[in-house]
Formats: sequence, C-alpha cells, structure tokens
Amino acid sequence: RDFSEADKQIVFDEARRIIKEIIPLHRQLQEKGQIEVITTPYAHPILPLIFYSSLARVGNPGAEMPERFSYPNDAIAHLERSVEIYQAHFGMAPQGLWPGEGAVAEEIVPLVAGAGYTWMATGEPVLAQSLGIGSFTRDTKETIQQADDLYRPYYVQGNSGGKVAVFFRDWTLSDKIGFTYSGMSGEMAARDLMARLENIRTRLKEEGASGPHVVSLILDGENAWEYYDNDGKEFFHAFYQLLSESTTIKTITPSKYLELFPEQRELENLFPGAWFSPNYDTWIGEDEENQAWSYLGRVRYDLSRYDMLKTRSASSEAIAQAQDYMYLAEGSDWFWWYGSDQDSGQDEYFDAGFRALLAKVYESLGEPAPAFVNVPIIPKKPAAADQNIQGLSTPIIDGISSADEWNNAALYSTTAAPANSLAYTFDATNLYLRLTFMRQPPPEYRIGFYLAIPHAADHFPFARAAQGEAPVLLGIAATRLFEWDGAEFKAFTAGNNGWTDGTTVKNATLSIKDTTAGVPILEAAIPWE
Repeated sequence: RDFSEADKQIVFDEARRIIKEIIPLHRQLQEKGQIEVITTPYAHPILPLIFYSSLARVGNPGAEMPERFSYPNDAIAHLERSVEIYQAHFGMAPQGLWPGEGAVAEEIVPLVAGAGYTWMATGEPVLAQSLGIGSFTRDTKETIQQADDLYRPYYVQGNSGGKVAVFFRDWTLSDKIGFTYSGMSGEMAARDLMARLENIRTRLKEEGASGPHVVSLILDGENAWEYYDNDGKEFFHAFYQLLSESTTIKTITPSKYLELFPEQRELENLFPGAWFSPNYDTWIGEDEENQAWSYLGRVRYDLSRYDMLKTRSASSEAIAQAQDYMYLAEGSDWFWWYGSDQDSGQDEYFDAGFRALLAKVYESLGEPAPAFVNVPIIPKKPAAADQNIQGLSTPIIDGISSADEWNNAALYSTTAAPANSLAYTFDATNLYLRLTFMRQPPPEYRIGFYLAIPHAADHFPFARAAQGEAPVLLGIAATRLFEWDGAEFKAFTAGNNGWTDGTTVKNATLSIKDTTAGVPILEAAIPWE
C-alpha cells in the first residue's frame, strides 16, 4: 500500500527487463548444449482433431460427435508457423515438438516429419494402448513393472511416409514434480525422486533389459513452481546436486539421445490420445464441446470459399488475417473449458473469446458475422425461481388468478417494469404461462416468450425487432417465439437470419383481463403440438 506511480514503474520496468532476457538466455544455453528448447504447434491445437475430428471415435467409439471437421492444411500451417517462429527466436530449426496437450495420432506423423521435426512426446497411456497392454502397472513403490517398454523412444511412421521418434512421459514421476513435491522440503523431494529413478534402474536390471534407457519427466511449469517455497529453488539445487554426484543416472536431451542411440524400436500404430488419456474426451464429445466444433466448422467452411475453393475473393492480406484468426480459434484451450469435465469459474469468458475470434474471421474478409456467432455456447445461468415447479397443473386461462390454480407453478419475480412476475406450469397437453404487471403497459407494447428447444435445426440470438428497432441480444439460442402484439398471439420459428413470419397460434388460448386494481394479467395456454 501507499506505493506511488513512480514506485510501480520501477517494478514494471524490472519485470520487463527480466522477460526480455528469457529467450536470449535459453538460446545461449541451447547453443552451449546444456538444454534443448522445444516448441508446440502455432496456436496449441489438438492437432489430430484439426486433421480429422472423427479420430476421437477410436478412443471412445460411443462418443457423440459433431459434424466432421477435417482441415489437414490447417494442421500443416500450425506446424510450419511454429517452425518459423522458433527459427526467428533461436536461430535454428527445432528438433522436438510437444503437440498441444500431448495429443498425437499416427495420421499426423507425416505432417510432423514434413515440418522438419525429428521427435515428439506424449503420455504413457498412449504407449500402453499402442502396445495393446491397456495400461502400465506399478508395484507398491509405484515403480513401473513394464520398465523396458516405457523408458525408451519409439519410431513411428505414418502411412504416407515420414518417420518421427516419440518419447513417452512417466505419469507418476512427472505428477510428483507437478503436484506433490511442492508440499515437501526441496531436499526431501529431490531425494525421493532420485530413489524412484534408482528403483526404475533396479527394475530394468530385473527384467534383463539392455539400455541405455531414458526416463521422460514432462510437466507444465505454470502448474508447479508457484506452489513451491521460493519457486522450487531448494528442490532444483538439491536435485541437480544429486544428479551431479550420481554414477548411474545422467541427464541428456532427447535429440542427443537419438544421436547417440539411433537404433530404436518401432511402433506399428500410434494410438490416438493425449498426455493423460488414450482419447480426446476433454476436448470433444460433450454437448458444449460439439457445439463449439460445429461453430468452428461453419466458420472454416465460409473461409474455405476464399482460401481453398476460391469461389469468393478478397485481398491476400485479408485472407491471411482471416486465416490467423481461424488458427487462433482452433487452439485447444477454448475446448478445454467447454463441457462439464473442466471448470475455470469463468467459462463464459472463454466462450466469449472463442466466438470473438470467429467473428474476426468475417470482419477480416469484410463480411458480416452470421447470427450464430452471437449465440453463447455456454448459456447465461438461469434465474433462480422464487418457487420451483411443484407438479403438473391445469389452470383456467381467463386472465383471473383464482385461488390455488397457480400454486404448483414455478414463479419468478422481476423488477423489469412494467412486468411484475412470471409463472409457468404444464400438463400433458399445454404449456401454461402467466405474466402479471405492476402497471398498465403502453398500447404498442409487445410481449414475447422465447424458448430454446434442444437439438433444433436453427436458432437465433436476437429478439424480434419491429421496423426501426435495434435488435436485443437474448443471451440464449432461441428457437421459438410466442408473441402477443395487443391483438393476436403469434408463433415464430428461428431461422439463420431472423424470425419467420408469424402465424396465429393454433388451438392456443390467451386471456388478458384487468384486475380490480386496473393492472392486467396475461395468461396463455400453448399446445405442445
């Protein structure tokens, strides 16, 4: 507290100075041979799903899938751009690749090789499925029992050529560093890790395996060091000291390992999966995820009319900008937060960001964004009812609230004048609605009830606007509208570009009557069919 703007500027300047040193420092260490810096495809996509989304069915045959998304050229672009950016910063071509979320499949191997990568990495569940063993087993000390299988790279070659080595992450040891050791002293954590590495060496000797073997420890740095005391420095110092003293365990970069030991086993098939699962369920298959893929596919098709089909034209600069927004929208993080399996606490923020990128594709091409881009994939949280529905009921639609007839209805109060409350109930025949008012609405007042019907073919995100009115964003993917215009009760159906011409609701009953206070009550019965 009590820091001046000048004080803050000192902190900001120092932070910027340190940030600017990060890449030059790592470039220097790489040039000395101390480290190997790898990269990820441009916008961190789930590369196999960009290549062909139906690959998700291999790991989960029963999953609900969106309409197929398959743009191999985009997958190639993500890889080529990652190489260009890497070369610009490190003065050399990258050798190693961490695919977004460790997501791999045999189908992308030729693309990875074609971009110049010689190796990539993923998780042990992928190797277990690729070997047909289901999963690796561990003893009471959490030591892998199939050690000779896990602790080595494998060469994989796709059907169209191109060979890439694949290293597989030790799940338990990597997660110890990422999530467990932060709760221990650095010295104790380092000794525990070294003991576990020695246990692996012992197991390899028991198997009679011939080495040298390599243990891959792979983790997200942002998930670990902020939880360690002093950013993990005690752990690092103790671990590096123990490694320096060890005569049996050595550090090596993956590229150097392949250079020294080029003869490695080959996998006949690289199972589609990610770093923690032999499937892509976190990014596709749930309703929200599938809707996001549907949005992505519709926008990508519209863009393809410019950059692939050539049925529409724009400047090369406009198309390049639209492609860049498209690639950013193909990133994995948007899909990570859709669905029920992950929760950021502000998933609506990521939804808005994803759809903003899709809108930018059209803006770059000089086209208006279609209405669906404005429809939230994650709908607004529903208003809490003052009373939840208590059961079926059949109120009399006469504009008069008789005693008890709406007792079972759900009730919502509102301060959105001139309305006062909304109630609904239903029976086997009708949906019943009641709207009360705090004062007489103006003569030109229109009353609309917007419904969102799941799996409807079309939806529209804006309220129906009369001529000269600005459309209002509803916040839901509305599919049906029932509207009272003061004279008729009409039904409208959502289309791609708006609401269809209204037709009088058949067999509907609607009544508006003044109460003794002179304020009307609207009651309606809408048939289910």
